[in-house]
Amino acid sequence: MKVMVNHFWPRSLLLGLIIGLSLLALLFSQLNLRQAWQTLTRLDGRQLLLPLLVTVGGISLRPWRWQAIFPPDVRPGFFACFSVMWVGNMTNNFLPGRGGDLLRCFMVTRQTSLTRASLVLATLVLEKVLDGLVLLAIVLFSFLFFTPPQWLTHLEVVSCVVFAGALSTLFLLRYRPAYFSALMRSFLKRVRLELLGEKVVPLLIKFGEGLSILSSFKQTVKGFGLTILVWICEAGLIWGLASALQIPLSLPAAALVSVVLGLGLMIPAAPGSIGTYEFFSVASLRLFGIGLEGALALTLIMHAWSFIATTFFGLIGLGMSGMSFSQLFKWASPASSSRSNPPSSPLT
Repeated sequence: MKVMVNHFWPRSLLLGLIIGLSLLALLFSQLNLRQAWQTLTRLDGRQLLLPLLVTVGGISLRPWRWQAIFPPDVRPGFFACFSVMWVGNMTNNFLPGRGGDLLRCFMVTRQTSLTRASLVLATLVLEKVLDGLVLLAIVLFSFLFFTPPQWLTHLEVVSCVVFAGALSTLFLLRYRPAYFSALMRSFLKRVRLELLGEKVVPLLIKFGEGLSILSSFKQTVKGFGLTILVWICEAGLIWGLASALQIPLSLPAAALVSVVLGLGLMIPAAPGSIGTYEFFSVASLRLFGIGLEGALALTLIMHAWSFIATTFFGLIGLGMSGMSFSQLFKWASPASSSRSNPPSSPLT
């Protein structure tokens, strides 16, 4: 897994920067920045209490869900999941392509007794699939109440295809590994990539062994329930920040904004999702009659809030893990990772 983390950064960084900067250029070419700044000055600090309560109340939901995805016999402790999850989320602010997600998978194997990297990676994939399925369900439900623009329909269609394919692959890996192996080898042979198949297919089969959540109906229902709560909190945060900025945005509309953001941020992005976050947030806010400058002002508040919150709780997670900020980035650096090992942690 460490090799995957090390070789993930350079290409992802380049692709994320190209996408993020292109989207920023497209967005700012249509803006009146002075009007956006005037909207920002209307921020009412007294109304930030609700977003603060939602943020504090929701910090345990994602670690709790991640913990619930693990099989009971190898499930890490809650505080181990909490610290590693928030360190990973903080690291996403500084690494491209949500590299902190891969990093936290590696961290949890080193800070607990887990030895199966395939199982930990499987929990990450299942986490993303749960997010995607809940987000798609919310978007489809919202289509009952308003006519979506063409770009949102296209995003929904592409997302449906991607997640349907991912879910089908996961089920085949879990329940029909021999069939999946034969299918992949046959396909790779047709495109003359037999050597690639010899290396990749065994890794995928081993990865499939970690998909134990698919064998437990109770775990699956709990995972979906916690995912719904996660996105309710996301919607409440956006609604609260819009109120503080005196921008009229209903709670259902805030839910759809959080959905579009969630789906949009699944594409490769620059560190901190700069550019990608702004583009999808402004585009979704515009669906509800919010002016371009107002949408940008709210987006900047949302992005800054997310950055500050993830960094704050990430630093708490670092303290719980017994690591320093410099140690974390020395560990994550491809140049030094082959020479250094992460410190041990008392968390179990």
